[in-house]
Amino acid sequence: MCRRKHIFFLLLVSCFAGYSFSLSAKREPVDKQKLILKKKEQVVRLYTRKLYAKANERIEELLLLLTSRTDRAEMLFYQAYGNYYQKNYLDASDQFHLFVKQYRSAPQAEEALFMRGYSLACEEVDTRLDQTITEDAIHCLEQYLAVYPQGRYIDRAAQTLQALQERFMKKSFENAQFYFRLGYYKAAIVALTNFEKTYPDSCFQEAVCRLLTKSHEKLAIKETTN
Repeated sequence: MCRRKHIFFLLLVSCFAGYSFSLSAKREPVDKQKLILKKKEQVVRLYTRKLYAKANERIEELLLLLTSRTDRAEMLFYQAYGNYYQKNYLDASDQFHLFVKQYRSAPQAEEALFMRGYSLACEEVDTRLDQTITEDAIHCLEQYLAVYPQGRYIDRAAQTLQALQERFMKKSFENAQFYFRLGYYKAAIVALTNFEKTYPDSCFQEAVCRLLTKSHEKLAIKETTN
């Protein structure tokens, strides 16, 4: 009799444990979805308040929980813009690029492709330094115009490309001025002549003509003296 009672007790405990496990298993996905929803609301709230650094921290936590491709795309897009608004332009560009690679068919893909180049264009680069970032920005924006010739951002892309070309023009002219100041008049003449050919409609044309005339005069004096 005692043995039967013991077996019955074990069966009862086993059934109760199984029922509890079943309830727990059903409750777990529900709890996870509630947590995800809560964190997404926190991200949007922080983003709306322009607390982009905190919003990006929450996104990092949230990405560990997300399995939905759509949800992950949405949060990665927020994260890229968070870096852009914090003026972390290089990081933003990389994230927009990653977004385009991973979510080519997403509704935000066109905007992400444009923002990849535009973010690079926003990076301040001293014209006296290497212009690789400027070159990359031009390449990315030209790629956007090639992929989306009738896109929503073609006007902004064209305006930005013009501004980037002006950055190159300024660098070219400053290089010529640098040669002139050092007394390398032949180099200055070559640089200024190439400038005129490359940028015939430049706003620097008057300054270029003046400097070119001075360079020829200085070179003539220098050769006569020698």
